[in-house]
Amino acid sequence: DSTGKLEIRKRDTQGPDSLSPQAVINFINAGFPNIKLQLIKSSNDTLYVTIPDATYLTQQMGSTGPDLYFAEAVFNLTEIPGIRFINFDFEEGDHAQPGTLSRDSFNDQ
Repeated sequence: DSTGKLEIRKRDTQGPDSLSPQAVINFINAGFPNIKLQLIKSSNDTLYVTIPDATYLTQQMGSTGPDLYFAEAVFNLTEIPGIRFINFDFEEGDHAQPGTLSRDSFNDQ
């Protein structure tokens, strides 16, 4: 928008058939064929995921692309009951770095 901030809106699209972590990850991966998110584990309110080859995410999507990817991944994965945080593990690049994100991470972006 005119402020230069990201505006996140819920899409009215068909989501995964279930809210299991793997079903949601499969749904995210279908929308981003060049980024393969993989489940590591779930612990308390945090889901741990990895991107084994993050070159496309960190080097080829520019600076806004990774923000959009993380927003979509976090908002979808935190729809899973009890999950509030997503810990992303991948090799850091020019436009993205690993870490733990929540929906609040995207306030004021």
